[in-house]
Amino acid sequence: MATELSTKFLTLSDWAKRIDPDGGIAPVVELLAETNPLLMDAHMMEGNLPTGHRSTQRTTQPSGTWRMLNQGVAETKSTTRQVDDSAG
Repeated sequence: MATELSTKFLTLSDWAKRIDPDGGIAPVVELLAETNPLLMDAHMMEGNLPTGHRSTQRTTQPSGTWRMLNQGVAETKSTTRQVDDSAG
């Protein structure tokens, strides 16, 4: 039961990985299926850390499921990781 819950829903560890340094919910960088050469020329932004910027990246997507009439859908979750980019 505990294994099933941790694969379908966010655990406290998963939730903690999605928090920014200010204590709010961090925006997730969606780059799993995107291959765009223009991403190399991204715009400039102020970092949220004194020495750089912490971003949250999605590492896996939830698996899809077929929905049947009057049936539920399988609960799945994605995983994320936080990356600290140094500046200076």
